[in-house]
Amino acid sequence: MISYLKKLAATTTMQADPALYYALALSLREVGQLDASQKILEQLLRDGDTLQAGQERYQNEEK
Repeated sequence: MISYLKKLAATTTMQADPALYYALALSLREVGQLDASQKILEQLLRDGDTLQAGQERYQNEEK
């Protein structure tokens, strides 16, 4: 799953699809890749509302 998310992430930008990057960060965290997960979350935070938008879209897609 993580390799699939990484391939998808390579085809877009964090601003265009923050939910994808948020899902990738959560997946990385679940398998113990905390540093990689933290880097993605920090990048989302630097972009202001991108992290919140990613969280909201990810949660809406999960429903």
